[in-house]
Amino acid sequence: MIRYRNAEVMALLSLLHSLHRQNELSDEPKLKNAICVYIPLDPHLWYLKYNDFFSTPITNHKRKIMNVQVKILSIKTVNELDGYWTNDDFVQLLDKMSLPDADKLKPEELKDLLHMAITDFEPEEAAEIILTFKLGDKLTAGQIQTISHDMTEEKVAEHYADPAFHYDLFNINQLLYKAYKGSFPNTEASVILIELSDADGGPVEVTKEILTKALSGSLSDRSIIKRLYEDQMAGVADFGDAENILWRYREKGNNRYEIITSRYWIDKEDIQNGEYEADLQFFEEKE
Repeated sequence: MIRYRNAEVMALLSLLHSLHRQNELSDEPKLKNAICVYIPLDPHLWYLKYNDFFSTPITNHKRKIMNVQVKILSIKTVNELDGYWTNDDFVQLLDKMSLPDADKLKPEELKDLLHMAITDFEPEEAAEIILTFKLGDKLTAGQIQTISHDMTEEKVAEHYADPAFHYDLFNINQLLYKAYKGSFPNTEASVILIELSDADGGPVEVTKEILTKALSGSLSDRSIIKRLYEDQMAGVADFGDAENILWRYREKGNNRYEIITSRYWIDKEDIQNGEYEADLQFFEEKE
């Protein structure tokens, strides 16, 4: 179990109960739902429900609907992604691990040398060095120390409370996993190729929200996305987390898009429909 779960969940429950007693949280069924259903499932669920409770109530909105045609062309599982790490990253990390002048090496030698340098440290210590290098401007030293410990035992790239960090944590975890040939849990990503067009077969101006909602039409009811974001999919709540669910996407031509996300969010086993029409619903504030 991740160490930070219990204390932070209890703090959240305390806040919710306090507001409820003060009549500042009047939706009792919603409160019970958060406590009894969502919170026990996963550490970052309470983070989402916390934002739900303390955001402005949705009382003045309208829904915009977009009709699209979707084909799931392929989905594959990978444990490493290109493009996250640069040769300059490797040089700087080697310097932090007491191997200066790495910039004089051939680029193809840098990664192998970094793997060897990493294993000169204890796993938690190496994790802390790399986390500080990549996320030191976004996380506190205490948070980094906690993650360094937890990621040797848990898939932090899937379960860290704030999904905005999942992409970074995936790539950091996999660098460590490959260097130690284990010691860290193996995490995986899904690479999905889809064809997306409007009702007339024309191109769609895509965003991560549009792509996520288009993909949701292919997913089974057990999908985490469907269970966590029911209101967002229905267009009755803003869907800012779509930016964190889909890590990257790129146009491939002919209305085709390659999408990269965590296997935690979309697994090939969750795909039920390969070709379908979908009405995407979007939240909009009324003027």
